[in-house]
Amino acid sequence: MVFPAYVELEKRSTERFTQASFFMSLIQGVIYVTASTICVLLFGSEISNDLLTNISSRQGTVSVLIRSSYCFLLLFHLPYFFFSVKEYVLVMIDEALNRSLSNNLEQKLSDFFKKKEEKLNDGAD
Repeated sequence: MVFPAYVELEKRSTERFTQASFFMSLIQGVIYVTASTICVLLFGSEISNDLLTNISSRQGTVSVLIRSSYCFLLLFHLPYFFFSVKEYVLVMIDEALNRSLSNNLEQKLSDFFKKKEEKLNDGAD
């Protein structure tokens, strides 16, 4: 879908969207060519159409790491099914690094209690 990608651009213009689409397609193509070259070098004539089938035929930590990475990638790649999980993970990362949510909540609570205290003081006078 093109429209959500266009909406996410900081300075929206057709030229910037064209550039972003071109570079992302280029990066994706490089990743595909690299992955296919590595698979051919690793498996040779025993290669099958499914990368995970090839990887699972190998034993060891690398196989488990690649399959786990693939599952992690799928988790963030399917926004319609996992949009909420992706957002929650991003919020947790932001909270761990910047404490944005906590600072905002503390400020709002502080303002709330100041207003409440002012009302009590005004009522006591």
